[in-house]
Amino acid sequence: MKNLDKNYDVIIIGFGKGGKTLAAALGAAGKRTVLIEKSSKMYGGTCINVGCIPTKFLVHKAKEANCSEKDFSEKKALYAKAIEGKAVLTERLRGKNLQKVENTPNVTVITGTAKMLSPHEVEVVTEDGTTVLEGAQIFLNTGPCPLFILLRV
Repeated sequence: MKNLDKNYDVIIIGFGKGGKTLAAALGAAGKRTVLIEKSSKMYGGTCINVGCIPTKFLVHKAKEANCSEKDFSEKKALYAKAIEGKAVLTERLRGKNLQKVENTPNVTVITGTAKMLSPHEVEVVTEDGTTVLEGAQIFLNTGPCPLFILLRV
């Protein structure tokens, strides 16, 4: 990994609502913070990427479509347009979440898989390689991912 500090005040695993909010608050308070998310497609967490917001968007589009009197090809076109709209929306929200956190002083964002090694060490695997980070505090913000999978119990 290029030019990455190995020691932080805080390590946060998971870029969901809790992780991004905590990282921004701690970074703004002067704490050297690293936020690790395994997928760039999940910045912002489940709600904005695959949960609440995309679901509500698609439900709204389905109600707007009023498909009861449309033929299959019309329904297919409306479905494709709705899926495209959902993708645009979630991509925009992911970008805004990443930008907000990256613009916070003292916060570093890493896209990679994190594995706890000890109460103060986390191994991070990215496309650039593997490194071990140390932190005085480690917060797990893994959302719907079972903790035992993250810890490899």
